[in-house]
Amino acid sequence: MEKINVKLVGPDSLYPIRKNLAVGTSVRITKDEGNKFSNTALKVLYNDQIIGFVGEKEDVSEGTISAKELHNMFTDNEFFTAVITSVLPTARNNTPMVLHVLVNPVVNNMDGTEEMSDVKIELGIGGTRAANKELASLTADVAIEENPIQAIITVEGDKIIVGYNGGKGGSIRKDDMLKVIGHDTIAELDYSRFVSFLETERAGKNKPASIEVSMDGKKKLVATLQLSVSEVDELFKVKGEGIAAEMERILNEGITTKENLERIVAVMEDANFEEDMIIRLLATFIIYTEDWKERIPNEPETLFIGEELVYDVLFYAGMGSKGRHLLFEGDKGLGKNHLAEQAAWMLQRPLVEISVNIGSDNSSILGTQTVTYDTDGRMNIGFDPQVLLDGAEVGAIVVMDEFNTGLAEVFSGLNSLWDKRRRLTVAGYKTIEAHRNFLTIATMNPFYTATSDLNEATAERFIPIIFDGQVQIKKIIKGHFPEVKAPYVDSIVTVYKDMIAMRNNGRIDDKSITIRGLIDAAEATLYGMGLQRALITNVANRARDIDDRRSITSLIKDNVASN
Repeated sequence: MEKINVKLVGPDSLYPIRKNLAVGTSVRITKDEGNKFSNTALKVLYNDQIIGFVGEKEDVSEGTISAKELHNMFTDNEFFTAVITSVLPTARNNTPMVLHVLVNPVVNNMDGTEEMSDVKIELGIGGTRAANKELASLTADVAIEENPIQAIITVEGDKIIVGYNGGKGGSIRKDDMLKVIGHDTIAELDYSRFVSFLETERAGKNKPASIEVSMDGKKKLVATLQLSVSEVDELFKVKGEGIAAEMERILNEGITTKENLERIVAVMEDANFEEDMIIRLLATFIIYTEDWKERIPNEPETLFIGEELVYDVLFYAGMGSKGRHLLFEGDKGLGKNHLAEQAAWMLQRPLVEISVNIGSDNSSILGTQTVTYDTDGRMNIGFDPQVLLDGAEVGAIVVMDEFNTGLAEVFSGLNSLWDKRRRLTVAGYKTIEAHRNFLTIATMNPFYTATSDLNEATAERFIPIIFDGQVQIKKIIKGHFPEVKAPYVDSIVTVYKDMIAMRNNGRIDDKSITIRGLIDAAEATLYGMGLQRALITNVANRARDIDDRRSITSLIKDNVASN
């Protein structure tokens, strides 16, 4: 598309601010309805102040067009964005400027009186120079200009295209959604929702929206889109309506039942989730294919007890493509898998599990190559992916149980899937692009035998969620059996703490510690059994090693009186 330039004219005495505008400054050109001198007059605005008019026929110089010619390119309710490219010398009391007009015209959803908000969306610009002919010139211009460069964005299918100098200046992918500035109701903007908003409100095909392009500290191009007040409400949903709006969307799309959805929201509210967090979590609910939908758990018979841990898990899971994978660390029996199952239910995501062990290798974690022969005897080599790869693509929660029993070198090859790149190239198969809902929950008991330290780079990609045994045991007993006497609960926690100390000192094996036995002992006291006897039968007697059994029995007798 050809470049369009116009001349900005008008006396300096009427528009003194113009003298302060430098080359590279972006301005807006709009119709001047009711102008008594010309019905094709176009006024030029900087920060909503008139700084002059587009020159008429007699003002046209080589390389520029007249106001009338540009006016004919307008339709109703539109404006052009332009950039000052040069200041022309003159002896008269005016400072004409040449403006480069960014075509096409931008649809002006604001009627001229719409109040602009302080909310801005930052978007990373990427793409190859081969596919984006103006990317090199956009990068070069931004690098030398002190102020942001004006450009446009349009929507083509599910892609956001950056326009510059009449050509493609790059694209914005789902991984390039950087952040929302000036708005406190959502931490991350979902890509598909943003594309839908642009297409219907601001930047549908042939309806570009104006952006400013600058360069961040890493020399990468960043586009900034400013929103009007009404657009903020449309895009983010105003407070008080967001939960209801998201629930309505979920029900309309048939993602889950009304009863189940209301129950999920009630559990979130009972756990003191902030309204903004609930909206953010509901916004991640999507439709899965039937085979994956079958893997979404039902509500657990009993909810996990430990609101802080539930909050932490769902907070990070709700961050979408900026989210973090989680490492559940704690003794067996503290509910690590229980919490993973509850999180999958509350997020309505499929849940799959991988049992990790010392023999886990790339084939068992990723998949294996397959060899088949067609009817002509020709050999075909394929690939049979494991559930980790499939789960990453569809947006499932993948639990990797006993994570620290696997080999560190196997997991180090998965780091690109677990960091912000969220992609993994599998030799002989393809590059896996992880869905924004994909979440890995690795579980580990640091004191299991045959465990190894995690690779440092792998460990850095997970947020540790610590299951404190003493805290959790007390919460579980009080949650399930509130009638158990408080001194009994304290004694049970003391026995557990001393058993941990014995294990750490090598006096008993980790396998001899049973959280479930401690909980069962608490329940037994409700039926009249003394605490000492309940602990011996449910805890000490479960130890398979005879010496461990004797040591634990002695420990119980030392700490708990016989009754």
